[in-house]
Amino acid sequence: MNHSQSVLDCITVLYDQLFDAEKKIAKFILNNPKKVVDMTVSELAEISDVSIASVSRFCRKVGLKGFA
Repeated sequence: MNHSQSVLDCITVLYDQLFDAEKKIAKFILNNPKKVVDMTVSELAEISDVSIASVSRFCRKVGLKGFA
């Protein structure tokens, strides 16, 4: 299993435990995994209609050190 697949699996497993803002991020990532790879944290925040801080918290919650 590749790294991006394991992150998508983790998001899917944690989805029901996420806050509303985090669910917006999760939905976008799960529906657009190839697009997210080329996005900046601010682009993801804007397209998900959440703050940059929400994206950072989301990344930590799903086991990532940050958005990269």
